[in-house]
Amino acid sequence: MSRLFFDFHDGQAFLRDPIGFECSDREMIRNEAVRALSLMAKEIIPENGETQAFTVVVRNAANATVYTATV
Repeated sequence: MSRLFFDFHDGQAFLRDPIGFECSDREMIRNEAVRALSLMAKEIIPENGETQAFTVVVRNAANATVYTATV
């Protein structure tokens, strides 16, 4: 299991994960990224019909990107 960091970007703000999360495999990384994106989108989607993208970048302790997802 390795500690990975889930950083978020909404097109305006970038939130860097300072704590991280223990993930055992790529499927777990994907599931956590998708879960987090769905929660973020549910809370922040614009009500005025504007287009909005949310991205999660998962990085390892060496700051290398290991997974990226956008909704």
